[in-house]
Amino acid sequence: MNKEKLNLWHQEEQCGITGWDFSHLDGRWQNELLPWNYRKLVLSYLKSDMQLLDMGTGGGELLKTFHHASNRTQVTEAWQPNNNLLKHTIAKQGIKVHALSAKYEDALPVKNDSLNMITNSHAAFNPKLIKDKLKTGGYFISQQVGALNNYSLSRFFDSLCSGISR
Repeated sequence: MNKEKLNLWHQEEQCGITGWDFSHLDGRWQNELLPWNYRKLVLSYLKSDMQLLDMGTGGGELLKTFHHASNRTQVTEAWQPNNNLLKHTIAKQGIKVHALSAKYEDALPVKNDSLNMITNSHAAFNPKLIKDKLKTGGYFISQQVGALNNYSLSRFFDSLCSGISR
């Protein structure tokens, strides 16, 4: 890796990556708008008496916009920096946080038939577990990117994190 790229990496590293707040990138990247509004879709089905699980919640930024009762809300998160953040934010508000291991799509630490809705805006998941955890008539609302979305970029960052540069 050349020195200029390494310096840029160190500058980004100083911003810290927790949750889904990427405001420090404003004006430096482009993104196409989706033809749907995930938040509005979730809110069109979410009722105040429902038990909700948000998978891969990040820092809980999107979840907070649902304004769902804390005692009826649970989240899963597998990235340790986000789990540290969640302990100091939504967990203090009474939302149950399930910190997961790296094989998170094979673990949903909630009772079977206990949830009315599971939301998942990007995390991997096991469809059988989703079915098992939802009550009859429950909803699973997700928006997934393709399996190869940003594959080369992800591998690049993985190599940096493991100390191996390509």
